[in-house]
Amino acid sequence: MKLIALDLDGTLFNNQSQISEENIKAIKEATAAGINVVISTGRPFGGLPFEAIKGTGIRYAITTRLTPKNVFTKTAFLMRQRFQ
Repeated sequence: MKLIALDLDGTLFNNQSQISEENIKAIKEATAAGINVVISTGRPFGGLPFEAIKGTGIRYAITTRLTPKNVFTKTAFLMRQRFQ
């Protein structure tokens, strides 16, 4: 496995919009094993929960509100800037 893509609301986040300790542990284990964990959401880029995912190992996101040409390049570039 090379990639895990997670939706946010109701998948990664619980009903209080928080990531459970169990999910954080699983994400860290996956990234330590060389697996990219990616957010895949219908939220716009500005709606990504940067503070909530900081320190989890998530470095990339796919958002549907960007043009298809920009989904990977723009989002990945901006997320790298925020997390490095």
